[in-house]
Amino acid sequence: MSTPECDKDFEIHIGLPPSRDAELLQLLGEVFGARAAVWAKSMLASHPLSKREHWVYCTSRSGEIVSCLCLIPQVWLFGSQPIRVGQLELVATHPGVRRLGLVRRQMAAFDTLLRRERCVLSCVQGLPNFYSQFGYEYSIPLKGGVAILAADLPEHPEAADSTIRPYRDGDEAAIREIYEATSQSSFIRSALSDEIVRYQQSQPPDSAHSYTTVVIEKAGKITAYMRLIANVSKSTLLIRELGVLQYADFLVLLNEAKRAAQTQNVPLVSVQMPSSQRTVRAIQLLGGWQKTPWAWQTKVVDWLHFFQAIGPLLQSRIAATWFATWSEELIFHIIEVGYIRIVFRQGVLAAIEESPPGFVSARVSSRVLAVLAFGLASLTELLSRHPDFEVSTGCRPLLDVLFPELPSFVHEVY
Repeated sequence: MSTPECDKDFEIHIGLPPSRDAELLQLLGEVFGARAAVWAKSMLASHPLSKREHWVYCTSRSGEIVSCLCLIPQVWLFGSQPIRVGQLELVATHPGVRRLGLVRRQMAAFDTLLRRERCVLSCVQGLPNFYSQFGYEYSIPLKGGVAILAADLPEHPEAADSTIRPYRDGDEAAIREIYEATSQSSFIRSALSDEIVRYQQSQPPDSAHSYTTVVIEKAGKITAYMRLIANVSKSTLLIRELGVLQYADFLVLLNEAKRAAQTQNVPLVSVQMPSSQRTVRAIQLLGGWQKTPWAWQTKVVDWLHFFQAIGPLLQSRIAATWFATWSEELIFHIIEVGYIRIVFRQGVLAAIEESPPGFVSARVSSRVLAVLAFGLASLTELLSRHPDFEVSTGCRPLLDVLFPELPSFVHEVY
């Protein structure tokens, strides 16, 4: 907790001038290591979405940068609906000034950035339990996947009519199309753009996010791709993305992964993909074992704007059910926020708006509502788990249709 004396000793700034790059990168290198500093340098130089104005930093009375964080704008898809998301990243504080509330003061500036960038959702990977104090809740699976001994991967070299080769400029559109086709099993997922793919591929070899990408090409057309990196300290070859539409290509990429693991002298291959994808199931059948995923911590910045953003999704869900001609008003009392009303007239979404206090369909905390709205657990499960989640009996069937339980998985898009 900061004190008035502490507040006088430190100043918060939004927007990083180029003259302070070296100082900030030095801090990041001291806290996270040299590879993170290289990544931050590349982000400052060429990230297509994250700009200098998205950095927050704190200076001491002497003017030295002693703490920092940044916002990485991105887009997540809820079904087919794009949602603006602000990722909190590179939160670093010099060891000598920790536990003085500097991150808390910078988080106030970060929330200002979120609203300025019209982000309706924020996410962070971060320290276990630390970000709950800022309203974040574990929600969407991250990494995890399946692991297998490299020796157990089948040998299946590419066919005569195909070539496996490294990524080169111009491949990004094909990679994005394969990613979009193979990620459909996830309700919430990252939106990938050609600019993001090019940025990912531009990472220096000593960056924390430098991956090798290989593609399979047949008759001049890319049919599959794989992004991987060897983590020698953990004796593992990490496959971050495995975009494949045909089983034959799947076997070719596994053979390439086996060769890469042997070259790096690491015994394990870990595929960090959602369990809903058939590639994960196929590797389990080959002898792999499931890995418990980590999770994105998320918070909804503005519930009214969030519901308005997913309005077309709610409309499509009700249109395909026996509520297609139903008229109803759902009034949520979100404990930390207030009242929001969702109105259907003859099955058509008529309004999503703030509502005055009064009768409510559901009384719920922001964190529990996020779990429901994100499809992470069913209405029945949440009602049994949270006795303070109150829903009028008559509204439960409609809520169950509007917010079904669905698998999700969000890749890192940087």
